[in-house]
Amino acid sequence: MEWRALGTVDLRFYAADSLFHDAPRPLTLLNLSLTPQLVMHRRSDDQIARRLQISGHTLYMNEITLLRHALEQGRGWGFLPDHLRPGEWQGVSEIATEVGSQGLNVTMVMLWLPGMNKHRMLSDIVHEAPELWQRR
Repeated sequence: MEWRALGTVDLRFYAADSLFHDAPRPLTLLNLSLTPQLVMHRRSDDQIARRLQISGHTLYMNEITLLRHALEQGRGWGFLPDHLRPGEWQGVSEIATEVGSQGLNVTMVMLWLPGMNKHRMLSDIVHEAPELWQRR
């Protein structure tokens, strides 16, 4: 396989404002581990899954609407990508944690079969993809 890194997806901790209302800030990993964690997509890369799972009780959501509703209802907290804009959801905000948020990201990579970029259309896509990623 040939590949090209496109960029990163930044991740942050989010929860309903009412979920940790009595807990001192920043929240500790113990606070997070004792509260259900809402996770998008059960099937993900094992390495990424190990990095992202903090709680012993995880609830997997396969649809953004379900995730949003569960988060807004205070059913758990989420370690979510910024592009979902969870901070704009009703009663949900970013939560301060002892680990902060710098460097918490996932690198997005484009893969294709060797030699396939010899085709004009795929070659153009491979060439343009990083610039398109930056525009998002």
